[in-house]
Amino acid sequence: MAIYSSGSVDAQRLLFRYSTFGDLSALVSDYFDTRTGAKTSAASYTAIAAAMKAAPGDVCFFSDVVRELDPAREAGMETRLVVRAGNTPVEDAHKHRTIHSFDETE
Repeated sequence: MAIYSSGSVDAQRLLFRYSTFGDLSALVSDYFDTRTGAKTSAASYTAIAAAMKAAPGDVCFFSDVVRELDPAREAGMETRLVVRAGNTPVEDAHKHRTIHSFDETE
């Protein structure tokens, strides 16, 4: 699993190391932030796949933001729109498959 966040890589590492569920950092192989590129640019997702030594088609990108999912799909990634309690409902999922929990992943 890799994380792509608007927050810095250092902040991501701290978040996963000191989560309310304990140290989850062993579950994360790579961290990416906007130094990789804009989250709305397909080139960013292509760069992430390359850094992970994976073909974009072998990567599934999860987000609760459609404007991030669209360029990930454009780069060739599978996508999942995460519907979370408390978030503003998404009116148009742009045909991204929706999930409510990681239990729904394959």
